[in-house]
Amino acid sequence: MAEHVLRVRDPGTCFAVAYQAAYYDPFERETGIRIARTDGGKEPTELIRDMVERQDYQWDVCLTSLSANRAAVAGPAWLEDIAGIPNAGNIPDAWRTAHFQGDDFYSVAVGYRHDAFPDAKPGGWVDFWDVEGFPGRRSLRDFPMDVLEAALLASGADPDTIYPLDLDAAFASLDVIRPHITHWWGPGNTTQFLLTDKCETPVDMMLISTLRALEADTLSAPGSGGVGIGWGGNIRTCQGWGILKGSPNADLGRVFLDFIATPERQAAACALVGTSPTIPDATALLPPDRRAVLPDAHVDGSVFSDPAYWSPRKVGIAERYAAWMAR
Repeated sequence: MAEHVLRVRDPGTCFAVAYQAAYYDPFERETGIRIARTDGGKEPTELIRDMVERQDYQWDVCLTSLSANRAAVAGPAWLEDIAGIPNAGNIPDAWRTAHFQGDDFYSVAVGYRHDAFPDAKPGGWVDFWDVEGFPGRRSLRDFPMDVLEAALLASGADPDTIYPLDLDAAFASLDVIRPHITHWWGPGNTTQFLLTDKCETPVDMMLISTLRALEADTLSAPGSGGVGIGWGGNIRTCQGWGILKGSPNADLGRVFLDFIATPERQAAACALVGTSPTIPDATALLPPDRRAVLPDAHVDGSVFSDPAYWSPRKVGIAERYAAWMAR
């Protein structure tokens, strides 16, 4: 197998570092199969569809959110059936399907610069919307997932009954905060820089993946105080692996997915990137100080992004959101 190459798409930056150490390098040493990785910062459903329909595979294996994975298998399937991978049995049934192998959980929450808020710290979405109590430059995503949930939570919605989303109420809440948004971000693998002096005009707080906020904290200039997380109402998502339908390297992809679906491998990855593992036994392998800053330690009051809601509605809601942004 030494001549074989498996093309893998991951979100880049801190993921690339963590997966290289925990997944890719050990896999190459054990199997002789080389991993050629690609950064992927944007929601990949349409990219997967286009590659499969053209049979032009830039990736063989792709890390996606659970909702993106479900969208990619709705109607004509664009992902391989991966049922029967032996080590996938380590992952609870809730986090794996015939096309999805859950890898980890991440959360979206409020990230903020400590030096912008030397006294009271933003604790969640209500504070993000409180422009008088917490003045400063703000940033939101240019795509509706997580933003609409945040808007509803800021206006007092119950996290336990937030789905189906009240879209009219969410957009009304966004109308309130919109004048105070100075930056709309796109690819998620650039967001960590917006809270640091790596950005020419950094923001003071933003909607951000908590793992990116942790990365931003490590990138912050000495003496700046770093970056904090307001976990209140954090929005949790499961992400995991799929194999593109018809990939000529599908069998190699199954070998890779089997290799990484162990407590030891997931724990090694989550020790380096700010996610919680899907394999329960992997959590026990992480030191307590690491577990304290991962999503599993902040479940109370959180929302789990509902893939059954988003998968069939994502395109339509995204069109409404784009029209709202263009007004």
